[in-house]
Amino acid sequence: MADATAKKKVPTLMAATLLGARLGGSNPKEQVKLKVRMEKLKESIVREATVREAEMRDKEEKSAIIAAIDCLETTKDQEEAIDRCFDILRERLGHLYRREEQFKAVRGAYDESSSDEEIDEKGEGEGARGRVPGDVGDLGYWRGLLEREEGPGSDGVRPAEEPAAPSDPLDMRRELRNRGFLRVRGSLPSEKASASKAIVCKLRDAGWPPVFCFLYDAPWDLVKASWGQAELLLGGPCVLEPSLAAFLLDHRRSTGGERYVGQNFALPHRDYTYSASTFSDGEPKILSVWVPLNEVTTENGCMYVVPREFDENFDKDGTYEHMSVQTTGGMKDRRFLNFPINGAKPLPGQPGDMMCWFGNTIHWGASCHSAGAADPRASIALVFRRADAVQEFDAKACLTRQEVERRLAEAGSAEERLGFVKDALGYFEHWYDVPKGLREAIGDAGGGSK
Repeated sequence: MADATAKKKVPTLMAATLLGARLGGSNPKEQVKLKVRMEKLKESIVREATVREAEMRDKEEKSAIIAAIDCLETTKDQEEAIDRCFDILRERLGHLYRREEQFKAVRGAYDESSSDEEIDEKGEGEGARGRVPGDVGDLGYWRGLLEREEGPGSDGVRPAEEPAAPSDPLDMRRELRNRGFLRVRGSLPSEKASASKAIVCKLRDAGWPPVFCFLYDAPWDLVKASWGQAELLLGGPCVLEPSLAAFLLDHRRSTGGERYVGQNFALPHRDYTYSASTFSDGEPKILSVWVPLNEVTTENGCMYVVPREFDENFDKDGTYEHMSVQTTGGMKDRRFLNFPINGAKPLPGQPGDMMCWFGNTIHWGASCHSAGAADPRASIALVFRRADAVQEFDAKACLTRQEVERRLAEAGSAEERLGFVKDALGYFEHWYDVPKGLREAIGDAGGGSK
């Protein structure tokens, strides 16, 4: 498979080298040098593709093996432990058989399009601008930001009732599986979304990143409401990954080339491979959830997804292009997309809507345009995982409903809520740098996951 990937890449590299060297084809020595150079390029590409494939598979195998061993060591009922281990191993074997069949189908069938190694974007970013206040663990400080008596644990909005289940859950699950994404209109409490938008704006005015909204109750009410919807769509009890995210776009800062915490993730990407996102029968075990806090349009920065029907590599996680959905080619570092851009779908929405997609669905967040600068997109993003799904061995433990409720109920300090924020910031450090002062402040005050 790595060798086939190299054969796909070499033609474009060859063309780039020919143009760069301005060869006329009449100099035998130069032709020999060119051939040698192409062979070296091919060898380097094969090595790189082989390493990437091995790293991905090693991680998946480790996760399954560690989960099976942990089950045997920690489950008191041995019969139950053995049954669970068999389930884990059968699940993994199902994905291996699926890949084996895909390899037979795609081996030697690569086209001539350009492909190169994926480039990770890492911006400068920032958190709280200026001096970080001395005691971020003081509830009084966060209470004052909202200019009202209520603080973390009480944002002045009545607790939201659990929204009613969608009228046609089976149809919704079928659409999610067929298209790879779903938009559920009006399924979350809109007043909580509006209250959360007000909170992130107050935080921005005080110099704090929007992820600090998780110090307050309104965003957590949205999390809890989304939790029920996720369990309905995934078909079983779910846990929450600690990779909470919140966004508030800024047209001026973005067009000025500034990188900041809370900006859009503008590069098309998948969050997980297909096998990490689904059970071996194709049913999703991970659901990425995106909640707009204000009206979101194509002008102020909506999300875009690539529907499954337009994504030929949706379930082909044995191919190089599966995770390298956009790459940099040999022609002046131009970016190339490994999916048809004409198939991309914008997801505008209203407060109270819930957007969701498979963990391996290609998606990205658009920038805020000048026409939407007066009311830029604000949103929160969550990832739910079926409780019976194997988690990556090197990932932080997921959160149960009981743990979240316990930590939110802690009184007298913002420590537990700051712990959520600390973990969340750590998940996205590859997109932006967290300023040292902010890191120190939440490090001293925030507990984080144990």
